[in-house]
Amino acid sequence: MLQVNPVTLTTGIAGIKLTAPKRLSNDTQIVPGLHASVENSFSNKQPKVKARFIWADNYFENTTSSSTPKVGYNVGASLLTAHKNIELLATYNCNLRSKYTSHQEVH
Repeated sequence: MLQVNPVTLTTGIAGIKLTAPKRLSNDTQIVPGLHASVENSFSNKQPKVKARFIWADNYFENTTSSSTPKVGYNVGASLLTAHKNIELLATYNCNLRSKYTSHQEVH
């Protein structure tokens, strides 16, 4: 048996994005970019998870509650290449929180 309460999360995000478009010809341009942001969790109510394991008329209970850091950072880069009506975008994001780092690439 597993019981989970709903999660309530309110956050605020502030960031900046810098781009430097460069036209190579009338039909072709490249746009490299860098971005960074800070995310702050104002209300971070993490649910308690109650689990019960029943085996041979015995049961074991466990209640866990995880807390996530209040502040997170996101940094990344992008490259947009456009030729006539074709656009190709490649991005990279790194999300940093204490004890947790995630990487994401999009091609």
